[in-house]
Amino acid sequence: MMGPGMSMTQILLIADDSELPLLLKQILPPSSYSVTLRGRAEEALSALRADHFDLALLDLGLPGIPGVDVIDAIL
Repeated sequence: MMGPGMSMTQILLIADDSELPLLLKQILPPSSYSVTLRGRAEEALSALRADHFDLALLDLGLPGIPGVDVIDAIL
């Protein structure tokens, strides 16, 4: 349970595997974390520009733009 003034940790999961969010939900307490899934690099970069995330988990083998190029774009 979260105390007063505490906010949920926002996680951006950048992966084309739809099973990964299900795995995260099994291991992370749902009251503390919010997971957003983006399956393509372009979608992930748009999400990063639009919202604040505390953590991004990146699959390096994405379709389209390679994951390494996503890292370069973020930095």
